[in-house]
Amino acid sequence: QVGWVGLGNMGKLMAINLANALNGQGAPKLKVWNRTTSKSEEAVNESNGSAEVAKEVEEIGATCKVIFSSLANDDVVKAVYKQLFDSVKKNNNTNVLFIETSTVYPDVTTALLNDAKAVGAKFIAALPFGQPPVAKTAQLAFAIAGEKPSVETAKQYIVPHIGRMVLEFGEDPSKASTFKLIGNSIILSTVEMMTESMTLAEKTGIGADRVLEWVEAFYPAPSAINYATKIASLKFVASGGFDLQGGLKDATHIARLGKENDCQMHIVEQAIKHLNTTIDLNKGQENKDWAALAAAQRVQSGLKPFEK
Repeated sequence: QVGWVGLGNMGKLMAINLANALNGQGAPKLKVWNRTTSKSEEAVNESNGSAEVAKEVEEIGATCKVIFSSLANDDVVKAVYKQLFDSVKKNNNTNVLFIETSTVYPDVTTALLNDAKAVGAKFIAALPFGQPPVAKTAQLAFAIAGEKPSVETAKQYIVPHIGRMVLEFGEDPSKASTFKLIGNSIILSTVEMMTESMTLAEKTGIGADRVLEWVEAFYPAPSAINYATKIASLKFVASGGFDLQGGLKDATHIARLGKENDCQMHIVEQAIKHLNTTIDLNKGQENKDWAALAAAQRVQSGLKPFEK
């Protein structure tokens, strides 16, 4: 029995793909749980019944042998995993493998590993790279680390059902969490770079659309094109990407990782300032994608934050 905990923008899409794959293999239905029950019901409906709702998270811990998690932040991860570990222990559920896909600080990953060992469970980290449209088509790339047998088991569920490839980082799960932050630092730096260049293009009368045209021709990385498109159009819908609060959480983790390793992250630190300013500018409005940090640069440059 496989379970999935956490059905946000990314989690729901990954869970649906896994549910469909398990159904095609004749395996038991994927058990899904989310704090908001409606999200679980959506996953069941969108997987055409290949998943089933777990009424409580403890049900996942009591009955599942492989448990994926995709949760919002460090505090939520700690709270939900405490419930899962308590349930595993209470119900004497043996040979459980936890596969954690949430972006958390590496020391949280290490603490989870130790807590898993204390209840006789296995634990690995498998961090996905890619936005929701990439998750929907099972084209995510994963940074994965943990004991080799557990990693090999996890890979059977991940490729090709929810991702296209894995990058392995040894037997310490915290290394995958570390690499996730390093990878996200490149993506965030790209957003900050696009913000500055496109704002300059607007101010000089060239226009952000011409920068987007150049990016598509000379810098055609999927994330670069994706964020350049959002910044050029000023369309920052959060539901199709990564929201401002999540972005600030990751950016803060990256800056902390740099500080603890005597490596100042100048671009990330600037992005944190822009994220905080944009969160203030966005008060009272609908949540936005973290690419909306462009609003801060625009206001500093004498432009309107969210409109041409």
